[in-house]
Amino acid sequence: MNNKLVGLAFGQVLAEAKNFTYVGGPNATVEMGRRNGLVFGEMWIPVVVK
Repeated sequence: MNNKLVGLAFGQVLAEAKNFTYVGGPNATVEMGRRNGLVFGEMWIPVVVK
C-alpha cells in the first residue's frame, strides 16, 4: 500500500501543486487507524513554497 500512496502523491498530487516543490529527503506513510474495514493515515513529503 505504501508504494501505491507514493505513486499517487508524486504522480498526481505534487504534479498539480504548482506553488510547491519537492525538496527531497525521506518520505513517510503513517497508518493512523482502521475504520469500517478501511485503513486511513497520512503521507508526509518534504516540500517548500516556490
